[in-house]
Amino acid sequence: MALEIVDIEPQSESDELLNLFLDFRDKLSSEYFPKDPITARQIQINSLKNEIPGVLYIRKALLDKNSNEIIARITVKMFSKEHHEYEQNKHIAELDVNVLNKYREGDLAKDLFIKAIEIINNFPNVTIVEGCCIWEQEWEVWKSFGARETYSADVNRVYLEEIDWKMIENWKNEGRKKAELNGVYLQSFENCPEEIIEEYSSLYTELLNLVPWGDLEWKPPDETPEYRRVKEERQTKLGKKWYTLISRENDGRISGLTEIFHNPNDNYWIHQLLTGVKPDFRGRGLGKWLKAEMLLFIKEELPEVILLHTGNAEVNAPMLSINKRIGFKKYLTDKCFTIEIEKLKTFL
Repeated sequence: MALEIVDIEPQSESDELLNLFLDFRDKLSSEYFPKDPITARQIQINSLKNEIPGVLYIRKALLDKNSNEIIARITVKMFSKEHHEYEQNKHIAELDVNVLNKYREGDLAKDLFIKAIEIINNFPNVTIVEGCCIWEQEWEVWKSFGARETYSADVNRVYLEEIDWKMIENWKNEGRKKAELNGVYLQSFENCPEEIIEEYSSLYTELLNLVPWGDLEWKPPDETPEYRRVKEERQTKLGKKWYTLISRENDGRISGLTEIFHNPNDNYWIHQLLTGVKPDFRGRGLGKWLKAEMLLFIKEELPEVILLHTGNAEVNAPMLSINKRIGFKKYLTDKCFTIEIEKLKTFL
């Protein structure tokens, strides 16, 4: 093989090189989920060219010039001063090294890892390198450099045809009966209404901080109203729908939420995001009710959807229990690793 490391810069890249890079992503995606349709090329290009302001991506790809094929990539992600997370997470570089399956034997991944260390070493703010990956070979690469495993989450999926819809209807009916007794009601939205955005952002931050993030150095940022609007704008640019369902108590307070992403142009699947209930209001089945109502919304309003996809920390027992009853099954395990840049410099 005649191998060359090339830079991937979506805003200025030639169509040929960008398409080779996306061909690589398609091959990698087919390894993850072989039954899934490949996302349309224009959607992928749109996503790459409309990245979140304040996030610095450095992408390099390993090109086999003989076959004109990209066989591996390096992705480094960091935050610049323009980003909401900068002050909290500016010392972290997120690293992802991926190699196609047929090239994973040998030291190729380790060689690319060292190349990534050289890149990250040019950023004096960075003291920690973290990354998450799903293949055992990638886990071993991180371990070979002395990284410690700091987080593990299951990648879970359920096909709508596998769901016990009678059970979901029962959850809905039970939820509505309890809600009527307590004066609780539901509210749905895409963009968060201005009149509740302060309270909603505060609750979102509280619930996000209750998620068990293991020993990751990265910490979730506060969900400020301003940050919420930035994210809403980005999803709109990408053509995605961001559906949220909240429960409100008889005095108007927000007690729980569940949310999903859906792209009408990539419409066979739903990404289930955060579901949570404020601790003061737990024990009344609100989580099950919110989940049931959202599932029925998907079934009735998004009939083209065939599967739901989500991630859950292995220690998040309450949510794992609900998802198991719905029918979610583990497809992959995502392990995250952390190491100090000073330790990695010894390999340069």
